[in-house]
Amino acid sequence: MLAVVQATRGRERLHSQPAHKGTVLEPAMSENGRRVEPDFKTLFERAPSPSVALDPELRVIAASDAYLQATRINRHDIIGRPFFEVFPHNPENPFRDATHKIRVSLNRVLQNHAADQIVVQRYGLGRPEPEGDRSEVLYWRSINSPVLDPEGSLICIIHGVEEITDQQIDDSENVELQRLRDSEKIYRTIGELIPYGIWITDREGGVTYLSQSFLDLVGMTLEEVKEFGWLDRYPPERIQQFLADWKKTLESGRFWDYEHPIRDKNGVYQVILSRGVPFRDDEGRITSWVGINLDISQLKQTQEELRKAREELELKIVELNKAKETAEAANKTKDMLFATISHELRTPLALILGPVQKRLAAGGLDEEERRDLLVVQRNARTLLKHVNDLLDLSKLQVGQMAADYAKVDLAWIVRVVGSLFESIAEERRIGFTLKTPPELRAELDPDKVQRVILNLLSNAFKFTPLGGRVVVRLRSGDGKALLEVGDSGPGIPESQREAIFERFRQLDPGATRRFGGTGLGLSIVKEFVQLHGGHVRVDSAPSGGAIFAVELPLRAPHGTHIRTGAGELDSEMRRQAVDDLRLHPRGTAPVLDSLANSPLVLVVEDNPDMNTYIAEALGKHYRVAIAENGKEGLAMALEQRPDLIVSDIMMPEMSGDQMVRELRRHREFDLTPIVLLSAKADEQLRESLLRDAVQDYIYKPFSTTDLLARVSRLISERKREVETLQRSEEHYRVLFQKSPFPTWTIDLETYAILEVNDAAVEHYGYSREEFLQMTLTEIRTPEEFEKFKQWVKTCGEGGKKCEGRMLTKHRKKNNELIDVEVQYIEIGYKGRRTAYGTVIDVTERERAQKLMRDLNAILEQKVSERTELAEARARQLQALAVELIEAEERERQRISTLLHEDLQQILAAARFQLKAIYAKMPQLDELSDIERMLSDSIGKSRRLSHETGPTILHHMRLIEALQWLSRHMYERFGLVVRIHAEKVLELESTPLKIFIFRAVQELLFNVIKHGGVRSANVQLTSSDDNFSVTVSDQGRGFEPAIVESSDPKTGLGLLSLRERTSYFRGNLSIESAPGRGSKIRINVPFSAFEARPSVDEHQLASRGDASDKLQGEVIKVMFVDDHKVMRQGLIKLISGVPDISIVGEAADGREALELARYLKPDVVVMDISMPGMDGIEATRRIKAEINDVRVIGLSMHGDEHLLRAMINAGAEAFVSKTASSAELLKSIYGK
Repeated sequence: MLAVVQATRGRERLHSQPAHKGTVLEPAMSENGRRVEPDFKTLFERAPSPSVALDPELRVIAASDAYLQATRINRHDIIGRPFFEVFPHNPENPFRDATHKIRVSLNRVLQNHAADQIVVQRYGLGRPEPEGDRSEVLYWRSINSPVLDPEGSLICIIHGVEEITDQQIDDSENVELQRLRDSEKIYRTIGELIPYGIWITDREGGVTYLSQSFLDLVGMTLEEVKEFGWLDRYPPERIQQFLADWKKTLESGRFWDYEHPIRDKNGVYQVILSRGVPFRDDEGRITSWVGINLDISQLKQTQEELRKAREELELKIVELNKAKETAEAANKTKDMLFATISHELRTPLALILGPVQKRLAAGGLDEEERRDLLVVQRNARTLLKHVNDLLDLSKLQVGQMAADYAKVDLAWIVRVVGSLFESIAEERRIGFTLKTPPELRAELDPDKVQRVILNLLSNAFKFTPLGGRVVVRLRSGDGKALLEVGDSGPGIPESQREAIFERFRQLDPGATRRFGGTGLGLSIVKEFVQLHGGHVRVDSAPSGGAIFAVELPLRAPHGTHIRTGAGELDSEMRRQAVDDLRLHPRGTAPVLDSLANSPLVLVVEDNPDMNTYIAEALGKHYRVAIAENGKEGLAMALEQRPDLIVSDIMMPEMSGDQMVRELRRHREFDLTPIVLLSAKADEQLRESLLRDAVQDYIYKPFSTTDLLARVSRLISERKREVETLQRSEEHYRVLFQKSPFPTWTIDLETYAILEVNDAAVEHYGYSREEFLQMTLTEIRTPEEFEKFKQWVKTCGEGGKKCEGRMLTKHRKKNNELIDVEVQYIEIGYKGRRTAYGTVIDVTERERAQKLMRDLNAILEQKVSERTELAEARARQLQALAVELIEAEERERQRISTLLHEDLQQILAAARFQLKAIYAKMPQLDELSDIERMLSDSIGKSRRLSHETGPTILHHMRLIEALQWLSRHMYERFGLVVRIHAEKVLELESTPLKIFIFRAVQELLFNVIKHGGVRSANVQLTSSDDNFSVTVSDQGRGFEPAIVESSDPKTGLGLLSLRERTSYFRGNLSIESAPGRGSKIRINVPFSAFEARPSVDEHQLASRGDASDKLQGEVIKVMFVDDHKVMRQGLIKLISGVPDISIVGEAADGREALELARYLKPDVVVMDISMPGMDGIEATRRIKAEINDVRVIGLSMHGDEHLLRAMINAGAEAFVSKTASSAELLKSIYGK
């Protein structure tokens, strides 16, 4: 039960004190002054209002009978108990917030000593038996009023309630009704907006509602889809199955979930997912079905694409797995190969090192023999070290290596290994600090730990520059040993600190790396450390460089076998590591006095042993110079100019191939042979260098015999080339001196004259000695010299040699300026960039050419003047031709207008008068004949008017005019004319449009008169420059020669047409022969007139839509009346209306139909009575082709039959010609 007092459904109202005051009880007094004590308890209990009294601790001290009746509680069950114990909070009660509201209200009364009201609260009142135990919802207004003593202290609180259920229900019903309306509106709006269709059917399955989105999809209205009308969009072969499935669902009342195709408004089948549920009444009967139709075509397509993608992915995964298996197998094979090769190499290496050590220990060797054996021993040990590294990695890879633990003093091992590097530090002037504790006992594999320390120290000393610093620290803590090796080298970029521990990885992998090695040292460090359960990392050292930190557990894993003795450390390994770091003395080339004049060979090799080996092998036959890297080799080559160069490829500072390419930029090394040595198997680099830069490429190892043979061959070939060049130079010198033309050699960098021949001395007047002290600046003018410098700069770009001929001016010794032609060819001369120049004096030739140029200029001026005069006359002739065409057409139009506006009107008036007379005098039969003759005259005058000046020619484009002409020829003469046009041109020039129209008309008349056929073809074509029209037939044909005849009977009038065509700079061509038909082509250049952009003929149908878009909301109106005066009057009536645009006018129904097809007007004002095709027929045809056009009938007569016929033909309105402009505008606006 709630703390709200539950009252009965009475209409009592609780009258309480104002909310800002409490009730103050004062004792009543009798007349004699004695205190009278009223029976307040009885008064409170008999009060009609439901109320209860609470003390300051909110215990119940009194309750009215009305309150007890409402709550169905006995008085003795409530008096003296806490209020919220009687009415505790019930979390499951749907109106549980009422308890909270009363508690809050009572607390406010206790705090403020002022009444507090709860405006409305809701509670479900339990019904008494036998009505059942269901709750009835009631609404209450309650007030809590304090009762105070005279001092203002709280005595009690009166909690009373008032039922307001009826009032609340009335308000709630109105609110609920509005809420339902708003909700229905909202959900209907949502249904129209969501992208899938919502449907509702009756219990029989007939559609009663479909949202607009689905109607838009199928292109149908709600009325059309009702009663299964939407099945028109369903595949016919699936309708029966669908109806059976739908019927089964209706009968079972189960959830509807169905996929089916449906044809959209574009005729394309879309896949629809339809889902629906039944709506049931209170008795469980189905009253309707509600569902959605979702277009899942895109989803289906996406699913299909995903399926295909998944299949492709699965295939790729299979391929990748196969590739992975192949790669893993290859890796295993590689590891096995490494292991096998490494193992097999150790035996021959042992057999090499053993005898060498034995021979060295025996003594009795001279210095050269001892040096050679030491080289063999040193390099064999290096090879053995690499083999051991590869073998260890192979074992690690296949898990065949384990740590052989022993109890050792790790501090002692570090000191022993470190002591080996003291001599290296002294040689390189490197500060070497070793800090270890006196003893550090550990359980480790001593050999592997020694390898770790050796590799880290070797790495540190290798990268530390001369004068640098290496620091080793060993300490322990937390059961681990920490070994740190730091250096002051270049350091390791943070991005590479993980990669350097990978196998075969080097920071500087290129051909110019400073340090050798296989890239396995740090990888072995990591593998051996991890084998002990430790780890290694690299950071930046505080003073620069790198610091490697190794952590190793001091105790072996539990259960591991541990040797008691550590054994001896591998001294050979330590010795090899130190030997690799020693500074070997720079090699020296052997010098033999007997070879003082022999060719010079430059040896460039960074490995000291290899450098010395090659130098000694070549030094027995040639003079030898040595360099230790590419940069040094380039400098020595430029300085000493060797006869041959032998170079390694992979070297620090500058690689061998970089050095070669740099040398080849110097022309003096064009003939210098170069031999490259390499241990790197790079076939692409080898082919590139052999093709472009070097003469030989030898792989290491090689035999000295082979090297000597190749060097000897190349030096001999170079010697022969030099001798050949020397002989050529001697021949050149003879030709140079004997040349009849002035010739010299100049330096292209200083422009000094290096050599001149006798002809130059004689021609310029300078002596040979004077020439050799001069530069080109003293012979050329300043302007010409600047041109020459620019030419040299331009032609020499990219290392190209300059070669060319130029006309310039030279100055002789006597200051005479002469015109010369100089032929320059760049040559290499004594190691400099020089050019050979031959001079031809062309002064006289230039004078003659100048005279010829002057004469040509005069002649060209004369020709230009005559040409300009001829062109001016041609333009005059063309203008006259245009004026003639315009004048002729104006006269045609004048005659046509005269026939139509005057003669026809007079004849029509006479006919009307005649009819009036005939009506009065029907006995005169002659009047009927006269009326018939007048009608024939009117018809003939109309035809003559149209033929003389067809209106369509002036209102439409050329193609439409020709189409009209085609129909006219068929109607008048039975000639079928087929018009073919790839593109349609809108000619800006009306005279030329008229010319082409009349030309086609004349040619078609020729076909009618002379062709003897019933059909002809008109072909319109165009190119970028010309417009052509061709008229052809398969008739009698003729000899083209008769065209030259001016006799119209024999020349067919074509001579006149050809002349008129020539006025427009065009031409007329004829292809014809007797019995083979004829083809006459007129070609006119576009330059004779301007043309708008061409459009494809099939696009003409869309011109009306484009016009609509241009016009916006403006109403496009076309007037049709056979009387021009009437048309113009109607147009004037509405011409000032801003939102109406007059788009055209027509003189009869046929012309109106043609114009309407292309102009697409919004409104056609149509006269009813017109010649040819009347307004009724024209309206019927226009409405059949253009459904959305509005037609307004127009007539002088209010004939009901005409009006009905016009409306039946499709007209929307009818206006008399005598009506006001307001009535006409009203009809146009559709009001």
